Amino acid sequence: MKILFAASEAVPFAASGGLADVIGSLPQAINENGHDCRIVMPLYKSVNPELRKDMKFITNLTVDVAWRKQYCGVFSSLYNGITSVSYTHLRAHETDSY
Repeated sequence: MKILFAASEAVPFAASGGLADVIGSLPQAINENGHDCRIVMPLYKSVNPELRKDMKFITNLTVDVAWRKQYCGVFSSLYNGITSVSYTHLRAHETDSY
């Protein structure tokens, strides 16, 4: 089964509470049972540069937000056997975390 967790935080990328712990560990346990579990989350400015250097650029797109267009970059990384897809946009890039 293919499963995608969309979350605002995940250990080790960004953490401020229990959600990050769950999203950082549950996908690994699910994958050990033969499933394909992945994570998608914002790419915050506070993400450790050591983790950022392993991220691969996938694509970018422009998203219509009300009266303006917003850049969105999409990156992928593999950490502890879990594929993580992170996206950057003006708001996520300017904040340390949510």
